[in-house]
Amino acid sequence: MFGAEGFGVVDADAVVRDLLDGDSEVREAVASRYDGRAGGREGAVDRAALAEIVFSSREELMWLETLLHLRVVRAWRERVAGEPGRPWAVQVPLLFEVNLQGEFDVTVCVAADPAVARERLDQCAMPSRQVEARMARQFSVEKKMERADYVIENSGSSRFLRDQIVPLIREEILMRERQRNHD
Repeated sequence: MFGAEGFGVVDADAVVRDLLDGDSEVREAVASRYDGRAGGREGAVDRAALAEIVFSSREELMWLETLLHLRVVRAWRERVAGEPGRPWAVQVPLLFEVNLQGEFDVTVCVAADPAVARERLDQCAMPSRQVEARMARQFSVEKKMERADYVIENSGSSRFLRDQIVPLIREEILMRERQRNHD
């Protein structure tokens, strides 16, 4: 929805997928670390097998995060730097957990009622133990809401979500224009 309003959009999870699929150093490190247990055809990383490994071991998850996090940050910085006059929305699921909120002018938490969130997660093809492990790795929605500059409620329809995003964007743009004119 931010993209439809003219923002450039970077999804950190998509960057991770791109790294696992296309970065030879990342693929080689994963293959070496897991001795083929997370490898797929033609040297590709089997993300499902890798998730099974890392979400079963805190140590392995930390290793993978160490391998990937700086690369992910570098990727979104390069994209943003490539179009300096454009507003950007960067989706970072672990933003507060890895203390990256200082990288951004504004933080937005998109929150859903826990029952709605659980229902949506159940529709994914992910095993429930992986869902639980991933959720355990993240701050609670309440904690993220406390830390965010803005909170968008996402328990309703797409229209309901859009009706919150558009005014937020307009408010932020107006505040930036006022600040620029004041400076």
